[in-house]
Amino acid sequence: MNPATGIEPRTVSDAEMAWLLVDAAASCLADVERTGFFVELGSGESYLAIEHILTAVISSRTRLPVTVLSALTSWLHGYSGSPAEVQLRKMHADIRLQQFQVISGDRGATTDEHPHRGRSNTSGMARRSVRRWKWSRA
Repeated sequence: MNPATGIEPRTVSDAEMAWLLVDAAASCLADVERTGFFVELGSGESYLAIEHILTAVISSRTRLPVTVLSALTSWLHGYSGSPAEVQLRKMHADIRLQQFQVISGDRGATTDEHPHRGRSNTSGMARRSVRRWKWSRA
């Protein structure tokens, strides 16, 4: 309960979280993956679908909307103390980190990852080209 408002925070069910994630991550999912998630959801395997979607979001470095990230945080509280908590918290931390990296322009990358970083480049074109090239190869 929130002491300031006296209101119980709303818990997000596995099914609600899975549907939110499928909608938010649609751009990073191939048709086959999306179909697989719908099959998992339709068969009541919401948790499994969530794990797979989070893995796809992390590997594609997709940025989630703030509302979905907030719902994910609330949903994660329901797994406190469960055997799955450690893995889920790591995935959540990875997603939050990549959200920051996307917003900040990937400033945490080393010079080896971006050979033009640290050199004078007034237009910034070379740096953007290297990033596009690297991400298109991944």
